[in-house]
Amino acid sequence: MKDIVYVQLRAKELTLRNVTQVKGYQDIPILLIRPQGQRYSVIAYGKKAMSQFTANSETVIVNGFDHPRSIIGDFEAAEKTLELFLAEVDCRQYRFTPYAPYKVILHPLEKLDGGLTTTEKRALQDMAYRVRARKVMVWEGRLLTDQEILTDSFPTDGKLFPTIRK
Repeated sequence: MKDIVYVQLRAKELTLRNVTQVKGYQDIPILLIRPQGQRYSVIAYGKKAMSQFTANSETVIVNGFDHPRSIIGDFEAAEKTLELFLAEVDCRQYRFTPYAPYKVILHPLEKLDGGLTTTEKRALQDMAYRVRARKVMVWEGRLLTDQEILTDSFPTDGKLFPTIRK
C-alpha cells in the first residue's frame, strides 16, 4: 500500500502519522546546524538538538516554522525539518533511497487568522514536493481521522488545497 502521511504543523511541535502503516512521530521542529559558508550541516534535530546545543559553540538552533505572522519562517530549515521528520515514519525494510511518501497532507494548526494565504499554501505544498512527496494537499479545518484521510473524505466545513474534483 502507498504511504499517506498526515502532518500537523505548529511552531513548537510537528506531529506526523503514516496513516497506511500506523506509525507516528512527534517532536519539536528545530535543527541544530553548523554554518559552513552559504551552506550548513545538520548536527541533530528535535529534542536531541536541544540537548546537544551549547551557547558557546559554532552551532545554531533554527526553527523553520517559527515566525510571528506566517506558518513558515525559514523555508530551507522547514524543508529540511520536514524531510528528517518524514524519515521517522518510513516503514520500509530497506532504505537504499530517500523516503518518498505517495501523499502528504499538511495541516497547519496555528497562525490561521483570516485563513492561509495562497502564498502560504503554495509554500507548504512546494516544501513537501521538494522532499519527494508525490502528491501534496494542504488542509485547513478540524483534525482529520485516519478513515477520512484514507478515503479522501474531507469534511465540508474545512478547506483543501488543491481541491479534489469528484
